[in-house]
Amino acid sequence: MGSALAELPAADVAKRLGARVVDPDAVVRSDCGVLAPCAMGTVVNDASVRSAPVRPK
Repeated sequence: MGSALAELPAADVAKRLGARVVDPDAVVRSDCGVLAPCAMGTVVNDASVRSAPVRPK
């Protein structure tokens, strides 16, 4: 499934999964259940950590 979706534009993948596309600069500040910035290099840094909307469980 990953390789089949890899060639589709982000909007098409989001539609198939019921997701939304977020600007790369805003991803750390997005309201989400889990943030996994895998292979996105330097997404998590001092500035982004301070702006992340963290909610304790």
